[in-house]
Amino acid sequence: MPFDRRWREETGSPDSNGRALCALGYGVRYAPEPGLRDAARLLLERALPQASRLTSPRAIAFAILGLAEARLGLDLVQHFANELVRLFEHHASADWQWFEPYLTYSNATLPQAMFIAGELLNNDRYTTIAHRSLDFLIGVLFQGDILDLIGQRGWYPQNGERARFDQQPVDAACAVEALLVARRIVGEPRYGELAERALEWFYGRNCSHLALYDPETGGCYDGLTPEGVNRNQGAESTIAHLLARLLIEEHQDCLEGRHVAQAVSR
Repeated sequence: MPFDRRWREETGSPDSNGRALCALGYGVRYAPEPGLRDAARLLLERALPQASRLTSPRAIAFAILGLAEARLGLDLVQHFANELVRLFEHHASADWQWFEPYLTYSNATLPQAMFIAGELLNNDRYTTIAHRSLDFLIGVLFQGDILDLIGQRGWYPQNGERARFDQQPVDAACAVEALLVARRIVGEPRYGELAERALEWFYGRNCSHLALYDPETGGCYDGLTPEGVNRNQGAESTIAHLLARLLIEEHQDCLEGRHVAQAVSR
């Protein structure tokens, strides 16, 4: 919906529907008021019959995260996780451990959803695929200790050329969240260390050595472009940074946090 308040689509994208299910699930569990929790539950329950029609991998992954938080629709969680298994087994090869023949946006959400489904449903197959796909993604996204995200100007097709720009804050936040989930479930400290490095993307540890977090406004620039930072400070980017930072602070008991603390203090 642009500024003229008219919808651009009749039904909405699969991605937006998956994210809506995710938001409702988090609302069921974390909304501070009973009325809000009840409203989120009602909307989520009403959406479940239509949710089963989702086929987009990211929409499925976001839906898994929301349903798992709400502890609703566990049969649907299993259905979605099985679909991600099918996609992974269809597309994965020795050097391409992924659910699709390309890497695009919010990539880390897919292995995160598989970790959550494996934990919730006690399914080792889901967890194994989560582990394999996340390790593959780490190998692509981290250049040494720097998070180097997939660019929007062409993405990264299998056996093709990888786009470097534009890099988006929401992708960095997804990486932080997925790595922290892996740290908690698998127990490997390296995932926590990589989550800290991913957060530092916002503070200048990136391929352009430019900070996206603006300490004067508390906002976050909208991305890295070949020319530098996109100076717009949008809601999605600002919220992505805040969520990533809060998640790291929440997990400080199992993380070192020295580098992050230094970056935030600046």
